[in-house]
Amino acid sequence: MRFLLLLVCCVSALAADAPRMRLCTLDKSFEPYTRADGNGVLQRKIRRVAAKLGLQVHNVYAPRARCVEQLRSTAVDALIGAYTEDRLTFAVYPSRGGLADPSRALVRVMFRLYVRRDSTLSWEGEQFSFPPNPVVGVQAGFTHIDRMRATGARVDDGARTTEQNLGKLMLGRLDAALAMETEAAPLLEGKYAGVLKALPQPFEETHLYLLVSRTFYQQHKQLVEALWRELALVPSP
Repeated sequence: MRFLLLLVCCVSALAADAPRMRLCTLDKSFEPYTRADGNGVLQRKIRRVAAKLGLQVHNVYAPRARCVEQLRSTAVDALIGAYTEDRLTFAVYPSRGGLADPSRALVRVMFRLYVRRDSTLSWEGEQFSFPPNPVVGVQAGFTHIDRMRATGARVDDGARTTEQNLGKLMLGRLDAALAMETEAAPLLEGKYAGVLKALPQPFEETHLYLLVSRTFYQQHKQLVEALWRELALVPSP
């Protein structure tokens, strides 16, 4: 009995001493990759690999922009997101040659533009041809907002989910909506079947990474590098 108590105490002490990574993900589902209950495929993958390395993952949920600000202030240690140059001032990506390394991205996702079935809007890969300055819904906090504005589009970033943007599109409040293909496709096959369609030319192929704060990386550099290396060995859907 005394031995069992000692063993329990030792295990508890080891767990308490294990490094912990506070991972911020969206408080709205971003299917199938993250969910508000922590059971998205990327959330499960990160927890599984981290556990093998002795790293505890503590889930934090917030809107996308708040996750970024919390990483900047070191209120959290990591988030799942795309590469943007401005984040390099406070975050570290898995990199090679000074650039984000796509071979160590968590997943590669396709973003497309969606329009009403009778729309004449045309996207040629760089610019809209007609009409030239459409109103496009882009979810709040998406890294695509700046590129969208550079096309001359008027951006409406008031929606927090793909379904909200597609609803606004159906009601005529938007000319187009930008969405991740894996999120939008089930909605176009169901709720919006025959009403909305995807434009044939993709808007952007985006790599999503596990990025960490500079502080967390400096404190746990070898562990973070091992985590990135092991994550790259596990396929994502």
